[in-house]
Amino acid sequence: MSDLRTHLGDMMFACFNAGDPGVSVQTSSIETTPMRINAGVGRKARSVHHSWTNRPDGVASDALEHHIVASCDQVRTGLAMKIQASPAAREG
Repeated sequence: MSDLRTHLGDMMFACFNAGDPGVSVQTSSIETTPMRINAGVGRKARSVHHSWTNRPDGVASDALEHHIVASCDQVRTGLAMKIQASPAAREG
């Protein structure tokens, strides 16, 4: 099974990896990762930068949605204005 990576522009904000069950999302900084791990809402994501955490299978869907949307929003702010304006606005 191959990986499924979700991109915005040329930037990845979520990753579903067959070797690491759950959803890996980018956090705002490398300092956020240990905070999420210590709070029990994530674990170290494999094969990506230290600013990523993995949300294990079985996490409440609203909590998972929140982290995916936050990761997408963070990536969006780093894109050029033209690219930020091109994708359809997300609902919610």
